[in-house]
Amino acid sequence: MKKILMAALALSTLAAPVMAQTWQGKTYADGVATYDVNAKAASFCKFGTNNNDAGQVNAAGSNRSISLAEGDRTFNMDVQNPSDNTVRAATISFVFNHAVCNAPFTVKATSTNGGMKYSGSFTGSTNDFLTVIPYAYSLNFGGGGDGHLLATTGQRTLLDSSTARAGSATLRFSVDPQDKLLLQGDYTDNVVVTMTPKA
Repeated sequence: MKKILMAALALSTLAAPVMAQTWQGKTYADGVATYDVNAKAASFCKFGTNNNDAGQVNAAGSNRSISLAEGDRTFNMDVQNPSDNTVRAATISFVFNHAVCNAPFTVKATSTNGGMKYSGSFTGSTNDFLTVIPYAYSLNFGGGGDGHLLATTGQRTLLDSSTARAGSATLRFSVDPQDKLLLQGDYTDNVVVTMTPKA
């Protein structure tokens, strides 16, 4: 049986001769081949993870995020001077250890109340008492002092960058002392800070 199989294999090889490569009439290039190898990255503007409060003076921060990676915080500013009920200085900073925008970008801040607004009812004279406590926010991104704004109602540009940037980003909230009296109750504001690539 083995001899029959060997014979059959030999016959099949003879029946299908191997075609030889033909070289006559072929043309050749210059021996240099050029290839385009491409990739594309979409815009990426993100505040990073591993964040923390820093630089607290008469202020404290607490996390209000589902994930600790987020920068969503509640800042409690202790602005009441205990000796005379006027406004004392308070500051708090929040550090994004990693932030990046891989294209020119803007950072905008939107304040709901344009300051910490008194949430109670008050019908007396506002000459001596504050119904809105002014404060400012500033941004330092990648080692440079970039934007400083007094909180006002609506959206304003905190940083306008003509280049991509990566590094740590520090957002700072500050209240300056004032010779104005505070009403009993809560003063609140909501601020949304957004970093987006330019169109």
